[in-house]
Amino acid sequence: MKKSITVILFVCLASAGYSATRFEYEWVGFTAPQSVCSFGRYLFVSNLGSGNAESPDGYISKLTKEGKIIDKYWVSGLKAPRGMAVMNNCLFVADGGVVRGYNLLTQEEEFALELPETDSLIDVESLRDGVSFAVSDSKNGLIYRVYYNGDFYPLILDPIDGVTGLLYKSRNLYFCTSSVENGEAVGKVGYLRVKYSKIELIPYFFGEVPGQFRGITVHSDSIFVTDRGSDGNSGRIFCFNTDENMTYPIWEQDLNRPGDFLIDGDNLWVPTEGDGKIKYIVDIH
Repeated sequence: MKKSITVILFVCLASAGYSATRFEYEWVGFTAPQSVCSFGRYLFVSNLGSGNAESPDGYISKLTKEGKIIDKYWVSGLKAPRGMAVMNNCLFVADGGVVRGYNLLTQEEEFALELPETDSLIDVESLRDGVSFAVSDSKNGLIYRVYYNGDFYPLILDPIDGVTGLLYKSRNLYFCTSSVENGEAVGKVGYLRVKYSKIELIPYFFGEVPGQFRGITVHSDSIFVTDRGSDGNSGRIFCFNTDENMTYPIWEQDLNRPGDFLIDGDNLWVPTEGDGKIKYIVDIH
């Protein structure tokens, strides 16, 4: 049975990094949402569910960009669905140790590839070459290049500890991390300069701050990441301004374990695993 999603509208003053009053919405009714991606007029949301591998109940929801539910269980029975991307007429999702691709029209599974010795695939991202995409493996610190024909190989020479979110732009594959160093959570941001030839790459790092980074996107001259925080109440969105070499938080309230988010124009959608919501901001500039 399909259930509707309640939409709550409220207005708040701009926090650091915003220039004016903005409109914020909350869409509730999800189950540990992990990622938001778009395709045309629609959004897809991956939901971890209970996280019980013995009885998998993860699912993907389809909705409009206004929050109207189209199909809450567009795909169901997944083990640990997290990052998603639309590629090759399919919605791809990192599901535990398997990458899956679902036909956007029929919803049938058309791609399934199990990657070695992992149950912690975090994100998928197109490499815009028509034949391959990237997958992050947080457990082993690897980023794979996966071809639509099922071939794959590691993109990097050495592991990147706790690699999580991926974003491809202008032949750069940006990534963020969530790791522990000397007992403290550390989040890092960097990129790989992707070549079309089959070659392993050396990462370049922009910087690091205390945190557990999960999602990443690039907007104008800035790199934005979601920081899950050290507890359920300290989530935030953090900005790395590469033009001015600055780092600063832009949203530090009501983000309970934020995940892989989406910026589309001046709109932002961020899933919050801890309270089962999608936060939607209109006019983020």
